[in-house]
Amino acid sequence: MSLPRVIILCLIAITLVIYVPVCSHEFLCYDDEDYVTNNLFVQAGLTAANVKWALTTGFAANWFPITWLSHMVDVELFKLNAGAHHLGNVLFHAVNSALLFGLLF
Repeated sequence: MSLPRVIILCLIAITLVIYVPVCSHEFLCYDDEDYVTNNLFVQAGLTAANVKWALTTGFAANWFPITWLSHMVDVELFKLNAGAHHLGNVLFHAVNSALLFGLLF
């Protein structure tokens, strides 16, 4: 196996080891209320109206449709299971660390 592949696997493994414990955590009172737990659009999941909302809203003083859509997909897949939502984000971070290494390499 080539050195870059070993490094990528190590980056993924380190990210998982460090962040997987968050899967046992609940939603936070920091911004999860705006983003998930009190957001009726996100809680309703992926619908045409909610996708339109995600693409056009400035809710929570930000415009980030990919974040809204990601949360909607999480709700579709995992309902309001905080640990599963966190696991999805951990996987995003693991894959992104590998992608960034590949880009910089």
